Formats: sequence, structure tokens, C-alpha cells
Amino acid sequence: MSLQSKYINEVLINPSTNHILKVGMPIILLLTLGLSLHESFGEEKRLDTVAGEIRYIRNEKTSRCNVLLDNKSILKMECEFAYLPEIRGDFRENLGKFDEVVVLQENPMGNACNGGPLHLIGLRKDKSYQVSGPLDFCGGKDPIIKHTGEMISIIFPGGPPNRGTGDIPTEKWIFGNGKLKKTK
Repeated sequence: MSLQSKYINEVLINPSTNHILKVGMPIILLLTLGLSLHESFGEEKRLDTVAGEIRYIRNEKTSRCNVLLDNKSILKMECEFAYLPEIRGDFRENLGKFDEVVVLQENPMGNACNGGPLHLIGLRKDKSYQVSGPLDFCGGKDPIIKHTGEMISIIFPGGPPNRGTGDIPTEKWIFGNGKLKKTK
């Protein structure tokens, strides 16, 4: 039996000692506090970037999602009926005036849309940033996101809608030098 197992069996579990109250209760309190903090802030995801840590959090009490850059709010969105946003792209070289561009997609619940609006976050090493978008998306096929030259292109493929008849036209967007524009 390892020394750690022996300590757990003899000191923490053995009811004849009061050591469990001295050691176990603070551990239980810390775990309880941690769970209650997690519940108030809800889900959270993180991404390390050239400008610092991006965290995106779902606050269960307010039904809002908040994107933070080093704990400073840079983007807020309604997410009462949505999951946390997803990173669809993270590009780090040859981006013109940015050192990194992150493409974030909202993630609505249900089956009405395949995906949700996209946001582009241009980041610099000096911790400055620019948020562009949203690009509304509720299409059939997933967006195609490419990095070419100093630009990010986003193509929403055309085709039949998720429901109904007809065709959705293809859309192409370009993000370059801090500007987002539709080209098709």
C-alpha cells in the first residue's frame, strides 16, 4: 500500500480520528464554493492568443454570452437559447495589420439553423483588437473559411435551405486590413 493510500485510509477515512474534520471539511467547503461559482458563471471556453487569453462565458443568470480578452469584455451576445460560441478559425500569420484573427461562430440550439452568425476578432501583440461582424448565417452547408494572402475569405455555400424549397445563393465575404466586405 502506498504512503498516500495509507494516509487516506488511516487518517481521512478512519472514523476514530477527528482529522477528517480538520482536513476534510475545508476540502469539502472549497469544492462546494467552486461548484457554486461555476454555476453562477456557467460554461466557459478559453483560447490563448497573441493579445492575451480569450475567454467566452455563458452567464446562466443573465442568459448572455460574453467574450473577454484578458478579462475585458470585447463582445456580448444573447444566448438564452444557444450553446457557447465555437472557434471556426484561428489564423496567425500574414494578416496585414493584425497578428492574429479569430473567427467565432454563435451556436443556437434547435434545428432551425445550421450554425449561427460569425464574428471576426482581429488581434495585435500590443493587446489592441477589432471586432467585425456579425455575418448572419443560418444556412445549409457549413461556411468555408480560408486564409489567402493578407485576407480571410468566408464563403457561405449556396444550395437548398434546411427547410422549404428553392435555393440559397452563395455569399462570399472578405476580411482584410480591418474591413469586412461582401464580394458576391
